[in-house]
Amino acid sequence: MRIATAIVWGFLLIFATVLSSYADNRVALVIGNSSYASVAALPNPKRDAEAVTAALRNVGFQSVTMIADAGRETLVKALGAFAREADGADWALVYFAGHGIEVGGANYLIPVDARLVSDRDVSVEAISLDQIMTYVEGAKRLRVVILDACRENPFLAKMLRKDPSRSIGRGLARYEPVPGSIVVFAAKEGQIALDGDAPNSPFATAFLKNLKVPKLDVRRLFDLVRDDVMEMTGRRQQPFAYSSVSGREEFYFLMTPVGLTPTTPQISDPIVPGQQELTAPTARLKIPDRFEPGQQAPPALTPGTQAGPAQKVVLYEEDPADPHGKRFVGSAIWRTETVTPGPGQPPELAIRADVEVPERKLAMTWSLRRNTDKGLPATHTVEIMFKLPADFPSGGISNVPGILMKQAEQTRGTPLAGLAVKVTPGFYLIGLSNADADKDRNLQLLKERSWFDIPVVYNNNRRAILALEKGTPGERVFADAFKAWKQ
Repeated sequence: MRIATAIVWGFLLIFATVLSSYADNRVALVIGNSSYASVAALPNPKRDAEAVTAALRNVGFQSVTMIADAGRETLVKALGAFAREADGADWALVYFAGHGIEVGGANYLIPVDARLVSDRDVSVEAISLDQIMTYVEGAKRLRVVILDACRENPFLAKMLRKDPSRSIGRGLARYEPVPGSIVVFAAKEGQIALDGDAPNSPFATAFLKNLKVPKLDVRRLFDLVRDDVMEMTGRRQQPFAYSSVSGREEFYFLMTPVGLTPTTPQISDPIVPGQQELTAPTARLKIPDRFEPGQQAPPALTPGTQAGPAQKVVLYEEDPADPHGKRFVGSAIWRTETVTPGPGQPPELAIRADVEVPERKLAMTWSLRRNTDKGLPATHTVEIMFKLPADFPSGGISNVPGILMKQAEQTRGTPLAGLAVKVTPGFYLIGLSNADADKDRNLQLLKERSWFDIPVVYNNNRRAILALEKGTPGERVFADAFKAWKQ
């Protein structure tokens, strides 16, 4: 408990780019160390980390934790917490931007509070790459460590050499990762990475650019990053990837079909000539206008009272027999309800949506409540319960990887940070992360975005997305609940 019709629908872009990413549970820790205590600050690492964090979330990583200007203690704690998150995940990725050093053939990442008076201080004050690899080893399919840490190192000029036999290299040393892992240096062994004059380092700039390219295997992606960096730096810097990943499997940061456009026709749009509509005519749902700025909202609803007319739901389904997929329209009724969190606890207000997609005989109850269990590391919990007939065509639902928030039906969603678990067949529980870097962002998405995307995987391994609109009723319900929760 701790937790894809008859038109080439633009939803397929959303479907492929988001849902395919959700096929794996992918987690990341991003570190940007700029403000060092004993040497001059680096201008780019923190900005690089912020940009990489946003980019990883945009390509569908379920959880991305970022820390900036971390001392050793903070870094160790963050890595320990990430190791627990990586255990059982499909992908685990660590991105470090800052200073690094090679001593005695071993590579180290330097926290901002390190002083490194002598060479023997490195193993005590810094974090070895070998240690970093142990924190990602629990991931089941792929482990990625990216080090933009080969900059000219100011510690070397003043570091005392206590052991003349201990080598101290320029840049980082060659590294051989364990099977299933890939380690990427911003500059190959013995070479210095440039911080650059742009808002981001050359390496981060190239990584961010290629991360947006769909259906690009990770090894090919880093080959392109290398080419871009060498071009940007006049061949003065050559990134290098040390890979021990099986050649029999491909790993993509992002997937999308070729030739689709990011627009979604409205329900009333005509069918493309020569194509047959795949779904029966559906009654048009009247969607009332939302509250305008400055307009006074109505009084809070009595718990259990329907907030207003049914709002639109769209089920997009993958279909191997039709590259355009299928689209079914349904409805959602929003209300608040009173629930009892547990024995001896006062009643709590919760948000509920009753969802129906008649053509697919699919019914679902979606609820959101504030978490009051101090033993559960979540700010809110989402319960999703499906009611399906015995003859449901896809055999049932095997997985609900998470929830995304988006502004409109045709736009791409942003994942809520959290963890989804299957409790029983048809019943899923999602805990929203209570990490400082996640909770404010989650709250902002819940309040400001008007649509939910719920990716699902059927028992036959086909995929779908349930898109739910809040509309005015849903906006009202969320406003009432967050007011009651004082959030």
